[in-house]
Amino acid sequence: GAPIPPETRSSNLRWFHDYKLFLVGHEEWDVRTVDEHLRAISRMSAFFGNRPFETIAITDVRRFKDELRRLRNLEGSLGISRSTVLHTLNRCGAFFRWLKRRPGIELDPDLPGYFRLSRKERSEESSMVKGTSLNFDQALQIFAAMTGSGPIELRNRAIVAMFIVTGIRIAALITLRGKHANTQTRWINQDPREVNTK
Repeated sequence: GAPIPPETRSSNLRWFHDYKLFLVGHEEWDVRTVDEHLRAISRMSAFFGNRPFETIAITDVRRFKDELRRLRNLEGSLGISRSTVLHTLNRCGAFFRWLKRRPGIELDPDLPGYFRLSRKERSEESSMVKGTSLNFDQALQIFAAMTGSGPIELRNRAIVAMFIVTGIRIAALITLRGKHANTQTRWINQDPREVNTK
């Protein structure tokens, strides 16, 4: 399973165990997904010096978010991706939403909400073209700079345009054929028998 720091307090170990049972039993997730959730909580627990989860306050969550932002801005192997920041915060927030419903636990009811990124950060994240570090305007500039003089170049422009505008999965995009595109209705038919959809 996910690595849990050996110095973690026994009360936290109990919550780790109970939360794991909850994720497996109620969410019906596979072991890898559950481990990813526990790994995010372990990262947070280590940052807080493995203090009991019941003592975590909003100011602590703010410090944790600032640390994740700092790591996000580091270059190379020391840094973490935007996706890791987002998923870590989401998973920790979900854990505290679960924890505050446990009998005998008194947490600030607003605490789980503080694990969300700011509206501006979420907006920047959603404007990123999926799978790249480009925002929509940057991707559009690349598209505009592409030549369209021959059939191969026109095809390439169509592929890039489709990816930018729709966010279609790469596997589906590369299995599309001309018959799947209707220029009259401007629709793309992703027939799962012929197109590699999810």
